[in-house]
Amino acid sequence: MLPNLQARASWSNSIGRPAFTNLLPNETVNTATEVVTIGNTSLKPQYSENIDLSLEYYFKPVGVFSVGYFTKSIEDFIVTGQIGVIGTGMDNGFDGRYAGYMLNSSFNGGKATVDGWEFNYSQALSMLPGVLKGTTIFANYTYLTTEGDYGTGANRSTSEVAGFYPKTGNAGITWKHGKFGASATVNYTGQYLATYSADQSRLRYRFERYITNFGFTYNLSRSLSFFADVQNAFNEPNSFYRYREDQVERITTAGTTLLIGVSGRF
Repeated sequence: MLPNLQARASWSNSIGRPAFTNLLPNETVNTATEVVTIGNTSLKPQYSENIDLSLEYYFKPVGVFSVGYFTKSIEDFIVTGQIGVIGTGMDNGFDGRYAGYMLNSSFNGGKATVDGWEFNYSQALSMLPGVLKGTTIFANYTYLTTEGDYGTGANRSTSEVAGFYPKTGNAGITWKHGKFGASATVNYTGQYLATYSADQSRLRYRFERYITNFGFTYNLSRSLSFFADVQNAFNEPNSFYRYREDQVERITTAGTTLLIGVSGRF
C-alpha cells in the first residue's frame, strides 16, 4: 500500500571500552583553575542494552524523512568528575604539591538510562532548473533524556549526567555542478554537563554552541580534486560555567581554520 514507507526495529547489546588516555597512570595539572586530573587504571568497560525503532518515508527521486526512537540501559557508565581534594603533607600522593587542588579522574558511575528521539530529513532538489539542479538540503535533530545514579543510588536527571548531550542537530546545503562543488553546514550542540562533582556548586556545564562550516571543491581530473574548507567560520567560542549560567568559568576561542589542499582517488 505504501511502498515508500519502511519501519525498522532492532535490539542489541554493546560494550564501550575506556579510552587508553583515561587508563594511563598520568596526571595533568591546571594551575589556573587549581585542578589535577589523573588516570584511572581500574576503569572497567561500560555495557549497554539497546532498543531502536524508526519509521522512514522515501521521496522520489532521492530523499528521506525519518523519525526514530531509541532507549539504552547502561551499566558502569564512564564519567569524568571530581573524586576529592588533595591534602597537605609529603604523603598527599604528589610529594606535598598541589595542596587544596581539586582532584579529577574518570570512574565507573553506576547505571544510567537514555531515551531519545531522532528526526532526519534529506532531499536532492533535482526539480530545480539549470545549475541549481545539483542542490541537496538536509537537517537532523536529536533530543535525549537521561538519568543516572553514579553508583550512589540517588538518581540524577538529564542536566546532571555528565557527558550526555541532550540536544544536538545539523543542517546544511550542498551543491554540485560539473567540476564545481560547494557546501554550507551548521552544527548545534545544546548545553550539557561536562564535569560531574558531588559538590553541586562545582558542577561544570558547557553553554550551547553553533559551528558553521563552508566548503568548496573543484575536480582537476577524474581522480584529483582541489578543496578549500572554512571551519568554525564565525569563530564560535567554547564557554563553560559552574552550576549557574551567571558563574562563567572560562571562555576560549580557537579561531577560524582554513584548510586548502588537493585530494586524490587512486
